Amino acid sequence: MQLSFEQISSLATGVVKTVITPDGMEFHRFTDSQVKEFDKPLKYFENNDFFNGYFSRNCRTCAGVTLDFLTDSSFLNIYISKNEHVNDSSEGNFDIYINRRHSVSCPADGNILLDLGKGEKRVTVVFPYYNFPTVSAVEADCGAFFRPIGKNTDILCVGDSITQGVAANSSGNIWSMVVSRKCNIHILNQANSGYVYNAGVLERVCEPRVVIAAYGTNDCNYKSCDELYTEACEFIKRLKALYAESAIIGVLPPHNLNKDCRANIYEKSPVLERAYRELHIRTVDGKQLIPEDKRYFSEDGTHPNDCGYISYGNAISNYLLNEGLIDFSNTAKH
Repeated sequence: MQLSFEQISSLATGVVKTVITPDGMEFHRFTDSQVKEFDKPLKYFENNDFFNGYFSRNCRTCAGVTLDFLTDSSFLNIYISKNEHVNDSSEGNFDIYINRRHSVSCPADGNILLDLGKGEKRVTVVFPYYNFPTVSAVEADCGAFFRPIGKNTDILCVGDSITQGVAANSSGNIWSMVVSRKCNIHILNQANSGYVYNAGVLERVCEPRVVIAAYGTNDCNYKSCDELYTEACEFIKRLKALYAESAIIGVLPPHNLNKDCRANIYEKSPVLERAYRELHIRTVDGKQLIPEDKRYFSEDGTHPNDCGYISYGNAISNYLLNEGLIDFSNTAKH
């Protein structure tokens, strides 16, 4: 049987909307008004043609988007009509998890054909973090049931390329997906690679228990200390106004092995920490999330590799659980 687009939409997490087009179904992480805001020029990027339209295009990527459901179907075929390589990104991958264990990775440019075997199981299809695939159809056994694993967004993540997952080999290993699996929760990832603190891009898009703000790496390189402090404060005040009932966590930049960035980050991170402290925001030291060891970083020395992202995600998960921000009993379900 073929699932309706309405059924497919009901299984999607990490999205603000799904859109039906002549080519199939699209999955979006940002609202139209947010995309327009990301398209507005900022003075920090105005002399670099590379960034013309870069951030609004990057909104089309699918970091943290999943189809997450229970089913008794023995197979699942997901047909991909096209896959946009956003900002000339390389081909990404879908990561498939069965009962929260990694099963297989599939190229984002091709169809996904899965043998699921007998019985009820939880299937989680993690979309590529830097591509924009369109799903034209989903096929399964006739009469099979499909039940979404909840629809609430437990955590909203806002940040830059490290939160989006840039340089990870597997989409399922970006830190937000590690947290999602370990804590058995759903996350909306509104990270945008290369971006900085800008309160204008914020909207109330969900009702999360926790909001994690993890900008700072680019801010430290582009902004003066005064600019960083002022704009971080504006951003956090806007977050607090929009998400007054949510716990807000500020994550400081992690270690950086790139000598061109390292000095700025180490000099200016205390400015960001002061902004968090003065606004009474829970703060996590990013330097405690990933060891200062090249085995945890990609070749650029700034972005973690898969080992680094897993370390980051595990540490954030432990923090959330230890602070009582996520119900530990929830992690045992499904």
